[in-house]
Amino acid sequence: MEKKQLKLYRTTCKNAFYIKRYVQAEET
Repeated sequence: MEKKQLKLYRTTCKNAFYIKRYVQAEET
């Protein structure tokens, strides 16, 4: 895997993680 792809993949995972936490916080 290219470094560029790997960086993009990690960033996407991180964003998804924060979005999930944010949504959970909003629901609570």
